[in-house]
Amino acid sequence: ERCGGVVDKYVEYDLLWLYLVLLRGCAYRHLLFNHADQRAWLQAVLKVIAMYILCEAYTRSTAGLSFSVLGYVASRATTYVPPLAARYGAALAGVVGELVVYYGSLLALACASRVLCHVGSESSDTGRFVQDVLRVVLLSSFGRGFLVLGLVWGSVRSLLVPFTTLFVLVSNALALHVLWDSHHTVVACGCVLFAQLLCSAFSRVV
Repeated sequence: ERCGGVVDKYVEYDLLWLYLVLLRGCAYRHLLFNHADQRAWLQAVLKVIAMYILCEAYTRSTAGLSFSVLGYVASRATTYVPPLAARYGAALAGVVGELVVYYGSLLALACASRVLCHVGSESSDTGRFVQDVLRVVLLSSFGRGFLVLGLVWGSVRSLLVPFTTLFVLVSNALALHVLWDSHHTVVACGCVLFAQLLCSAFSRVV
């Protein structure tokens, strides 16, 4: 405000994605607030998530479903559809369900934090608050695309899954940390971790 100059150094950087992968807070701040084409970035991330859903469902269906609710549904569905299609459909439902539980619970926890911890209290519009949280969480979920590599290098999938999960959790927490102006770091981490716990519980049930 004093000099009238540009203080966001990432405006001049072309390899923004590299600094996002390195989890640089300033890069996340640039993406969330100052990026010139944020809509295009969001569309690209949504495509990555869609690719992740399809590839993860394929991987799980070919690996076989455990004795769970979805496994039972798939076995019953083979009466009407081919076994491979039944397994893929059940796996697809499981992956989509996990994402819905994770992002849905994260939004619910963020809204609860708004009431209990006055997170985002500078915005009086609850709808705008929810929209902002969903936007930054989706924008910071680009790391899910790493699991697509499991189709190419199946031998490293056992390492990719925990690495990708941890990276996405840290990325989401960092994005919320930036959105809430660094004043509620513990709240942001708690929301992300509890949402992941609910997601893990759901995946064990189904």
